[in-house]
Amino acid sequence: MDFRSFDLNFEVNAIVYDSDIAKTLTEVFYEDLKEAERIDAAAWSSRSIYKQMLEKTARLVSPML
Repeated sequence: MDFRSFDLNFEVNAIVYDSDIAKTLTEVFYEDLKEAERIDAAAWSSRSIYKQMLEKTARLVSPML
């Protein structure tokens, strides 16, 4: 863990001791993975300039959201 992770990437870590909560969180994670979309390097690098600008703008203002 480092300060960059907490301050710039807005990461959060938790230690869960309750096995029921841990199981629920694991199930939710795997359900989210079902909706995830794999992005390959070629698709990522061929994004439109418009989409890249939107992403960069969103990243710029994300600390204020």
